[in-house]
This record gives sequence, structure tokens and C-alpha cells, in this order.
Amino acid sequence: MNGIKLRGTGRCVPANTVTNDDLSRLVDTNDEWITARTGIRSRYRCEKETLTELCVSAARDALHMAGITPADIGVCIVATVSADTVVPSAACLLQRALGLPENEEIVMLLDLGHAAEGAGPLPNHSSRKPLSETVTFL
Repeated sequence: MNGIKLRGTGRCVPANTVTNDDLSRLVDTNDEWITARTGIRSRYRCEKETLTELCVSAARDALHMAGITPADIGVCIVATVSADTVVPSAACLLQRALGLPENEEIVMLLDLGHAAEGAGPLPNHSSRKPLSETVTFL
């Protein structure tokens, strides 16, 4: 049977964590106010990392979990609102960095311009971490 199969997931976040208390030193807010309205206690901020580097690391984890190689990939989707560049797309940059096929074997390269759709825990994902602590690339 043909179709889409989710066989592996990967996760990579920037090294720098920014807490609500950190934000309260920059603007007039506090941890309680932010947490009550968003549920977010911390987030990550890139200082040296690029989105492509984060994607490659997460994708390698997903490939390892799935037990497949880049040559086995038929679709490459990157969900982000903070791509390194507009052109080429984040999916194209990931394709090149991972060495994904560059011919008719790859069906689609797609940037999904909504971060939350790509960063939430999957239905049977074992970590069950809140959105602000989970980044998943497939």
C-alpha cells in the first residue's frame, strides 16, 4: 500500500534559552502574566545557529530513528516562520545539506509557513512536551 508514513522524528533547539524572567528585564512584564496567557515559561533564541543547521541536526535524528537514508526521502517539509533566506527555501537548503535526491525521485520540497504546525508534539510522541519546548522536523 502506498501512502505517507511517519517513521521518525527529530528535535533540535538553539543553545540559548530565554525565560520569562529574562524578558521581564527588557520590557514591562513578568513570568506570571506571560505564563497565564500563553502557557510559555521559556523559549529558545538562536545566537550562532542557523535554521538550516537546526533542521539538519533534527533531520539526522529522524533518519536515524526511522532507519533510513536521505536517498529514501520522497518529501521534505520544513515548518518555520524564520527561514535563513526567502530564496532558496528552507526545504531546498535542507535538501542540499542532507544530500537528498535532486531529480524526479523527490516528490516535493515545501516550506510550511506556520511554525506551530511543525513544532507541536505528535499524537503518539513520547515526550509530550509543551509547544514552547518541542521542535519537530520530519
